[in-house]
Amino acid sequence: MALHKRSECRQDVAGSSDAAPGGTLASRLGAMVLMGVVAVAVVSCGGSDEPVASTTPQQNTTQPAHAKQWYEGGTLHEANGLEWQAGTQADKLATAGDILARINNVGRLSPQIAARVNNIDDYKPLAAELVTQLDEAFAPDPDPAENERLFANQTVSSTSVMVLALMGWVQTGG
Repeated sequence: MALHKRSECRQDVAGSSDAAPGGTLASRLGAMVLMGVVAVAVVSCGGSDEPVASTTPQQNTTQPAHAKQWYEGGTLHEANGLEWQAGTQADKLATAGDILARINNVGRLSPQIAARVNNIDDYKPLAAELVTQLDEAFAPDPDPAENERLFANQTVSSTSVMVLALMGWVQTGG
């Protein structure tokens, strides 16, 4: 279940690796290539606000406008670390949920984590943990020049995949 969709995402973008997990150079390179493929999938689908789940149209036009859901409005998919630092918690949470859903859609979320997801709201605690991890990864340096140097070229999508791999939440082997 994706939080957003784009026409490009309807195709299988995840590759497979024949490398066995372990310590060989070939298997580590295979895992790195696979993480790159997942990162490309996340970036290629980023930024769309078109929801996947249909919503029931309101019958009564006097009701207040639809309240924004936690997973709506994520805009940081292609952002760098500096933009993440400046983002709102709501934007970070929506973006993290979207990244997790996309990784799950391409079948790369670990079975233990994927089994915890039965609906959109099941992504929320996972997304909150990813936000915490990304906030730590992008923790601002007190020196503005050093902060710029450290985070201007780090992307949210690639850092997310690396963090998720370190947490054991994504499958990095064949």
